[in-house]
Amino acid sequence: MNLYEFYNKLPDDIKSSNDEVDELKLTKLYVYNYEYGNNDFYIEDLLDSITYSRDEKNNNCNIDAIYVDEYSDDTPIELLTTICFKSEKAFNLAEIFKRIDYITSLLDDYKSNKYLDYEFIINKINNLRGTKDEENEINVFSIKILTDVDLPDDEKYIIRNKIYNHPTNKNVINVSIVFKSDIESTIKSNLEPFEFVNESSFDIDNSINILKYSNNCVVCNISALSIKDNWKKYKNKLLAMNLRYYIKNDNIDDKIEHSIINEPNNFYYYNNGIIIVCDDFEVIDNKLKLKKFSIVNGGQTTRIIGELPFNKDFYLVAKIIKNTYQDEESKNEFIANIAEASNTQKPIKPKDIIANRKEQRMLQSLFNKNDMFIEIKRGDKPDINRIKEKYQKTKNNELAQDLFSFIFLQPGPAHNNVSKILQQNDKYNLIFVKNKYDFPLLKDIIYLEKAYKDYVIYSKKHNKDLKSNYASLIKTGIFYFMSTIGFFLKLIYNDEYKNELYKKRNTSTHDLLLKTKAFNNNFIKEDTYEEFSNNIRELFDFIFNNYITTSYDLTSDGKYLSGSNFTKSSTGFNNVIIKTIEREIFDNKNLDNLNLVASYFLEISNEERNNNIDTFIDYYKKELNNENKELDSVTVANNKALQDELFTYRLNMSNTKHISENKIFTEKQLIKLVNNKPLNNYQLLKILNNEKISLFGDDIIKIISKYL
Repeated sequence: MNLYEFYNKLPDDIKSSNDEVDELKLTKLYVYNYEYGNNDFYIEDLLDSITYSRDEKNNNCNIDAIYVDEYSDDTPIELLTTICFKSEKAFNLAEIFKRIDYITSLLDDYKSNKYLDYEFIINKINNLRGTKDEENEINVFSIKILTDVDLPDDEKYIIRNKIYNHPTNKNVINVSIVFKSDIESTIKSNLEPFEFVNESSFDIDNSINILKYSNNCVVCNISALSIKDNWKKYKNKLLAMNLRYYIKNDNIDDKIEHSIINEPNNFYYYNNGIIIVCDDFEVIDNKLKLKKFSIVNGGQTTRIIGELPFNKDFYLVAKIIKNTYQDEESKNEFIANIAEASNTQKPIKPKDIIANRKEQRMLQSLFNKNDMFIEIKRGDKPDINRIKEKYQKTKNNELAQDLFSFIFLQPGPAHNNVSKILQQNDKYNLIFVKNKYDFPLLKDIIYLEKAYKDYVIYSKKHNKDLKSNYASLIKTGIFYFMSTIGFFLKLIYNDEYKNELYKKRNTSTHDLLLKTKAFNNNFIKEDTYEEFSNNIRELFDFIFNNYITTSYDLTSDGKYLSGSNFTKSSTGFNNVIIKTIEREIFDNKNLDNLNLVASYFLEISNEERNNNIDTFIDYYKKELNNENKELDSVTVANNKALQDELFTYRLNMSNTKHISENKIFTEKQLIKLVNNKPLNNYQLLKILNNEKISLFGDDIIKIISKYL
């Protein structure tokens, strides 16, 4: 099957009448199968990443797609450009260099703010790279050329090297090329489920060189040519239990290729080798025989050895581990633990690391029992006979984002730091371990998220006159909407929560209280998803007009490039939306808004309401006890009073000077001030920077001195 036959099999909602050009077809095919893993969950993201529109004015910059890895904090923005030559004879390296130079020049202009002729692309780059937190801002790019031709392996190697070494500038850290066969092999890998290799053998240097550990593990020196032979026979099947099969990293890959071609005798010293897990192994003379096995670490080494043209054999270290567990679940968990612990060259994605944890498997089982599907591991597929609708499907990282915003009211981190949510134990444990959720609540949260995505599409069609920043707020503001609705529902469904929140206003425990789980019941009143999705649009409009735009206007102040960058921070939500809603309710400014929001959702029984109170009280008291458990009662009272006064001071200064509370001191800095009690500027320097000390230092020291 050729590339364009593969293209014809893409989902219909990806293809359009504008796809007559081969470059666009190839771009969509590659992005769908490579970057988004042949997964229909990602179609919306895929379409958003495609930028090909060379027939439109001001967009003719030869960048056909833009991709940012949402799971990584340091991956560069990947710029894809496609060149179709129609035949191998027409392949022209000079044309590729010309394209690279053009895009490099564009990036120079971008960095110099000279981009009048391609504003569309620049806005898209800004939306992807820009973040309020300068530490996370993406400042570098990689360029990837896609082409529809294929060449012999030795020629491809030469061309890859020439492209890799082609001069660019500091903005571009890597340039690579993807040939036709690369794309086809990726597609085939996605279409065919990976299974263990049942039986095969590898050459080793000498049976007497084997190092044994008990009867279940050996270390030996394995032949590169025998790896190459196995790769030709089994391809990606060799990597069946590698958490991500093959994670491309051009910088590392180039070093491996260089040592194979130029220093094969030194490869043994340069490379970490591979790890193989199997059901059984046997060494006979110079042969290593394996049954039902997979390479779980060393995927990039294996693939490069398999595809690189070389004839001189060399050896690398191989650790062979026999999996003695009997049941399938234990076997898979054992393999995943080995893969995670041993991967040093290329980091495994956070989503991969958590895939086999107990709570994730329990989630998957819970969803299956209720005719829904949650993807806990990339490559998981739902049963299409049972799971047919989009609102029946989600992913565990999406659910984490939904819960982090809806339940724990943190829309900025939910939007901007999905990798950290899964990676950092405090966030992960808060979402998935400390808290248990009844399935009706999870289902309704997923329905709400899917309905919002429908609303984005609806708004794009019916609100064409909306100014661009506001349109961007709708497009990227899902977690702001989720947090706002979640906060309203906490107040509607839990009287005790509302009463406690009233008492804790302007205190240090206010923020903790906000982030507690306040209810655990369903909230959608409609019988079908379609009814709910249509009816909730009015509420989305109301929240957008009354809360989201107001928070954007009051907070942005020219500091954000777009609505997208505004929603990457929780500042507008914390400083405007929460305080606005609290004023409306607690100061009797506008109770009508609370009642209006309540009218869109289910009225709950007294039993459910009482259950919510119990859940809230237990959780909240437990969290407070955790904060104070190591302190005596006098110290606790003293610290709490100091914390409350510093908190109130920060709030008052924020309102007086019209600045973010974090500009005075952050929550972490507040805790350090309370615990360390600095009494001079030198001591303050360990907690605050010079600017904060010059503005607020004297006031802070005066407050602290009262509690010594």
